[in-house]
Amino acid sequence: MLESAILKTISYFSLFQFPLTAEEVCQFLWQDKVESFTRVLSTLNRILEQKKIQQKIVYYFLLGEIKL
Repeated sequence: MLESAILKTISYFSLFQFPLTAEEVCQFLWQDKVESFTRVLSTLNRILEQKKIQQKIVYYFLLGEIKL
């Protein structure tokens, strides 16, 4: 559920070519339930390992979406 919310959040902001930091993912998370930053960060790392998103410096975005 959290993974899906994170992917939806990153996908929405990718429409505007706006990569997010981990803090912004937590702040704008696409769900009603508030999650701890630690849990969001660990889920982001798991999604990165699964190669569903990319990270450049401190920014997270969909694969191949943004060139920083």
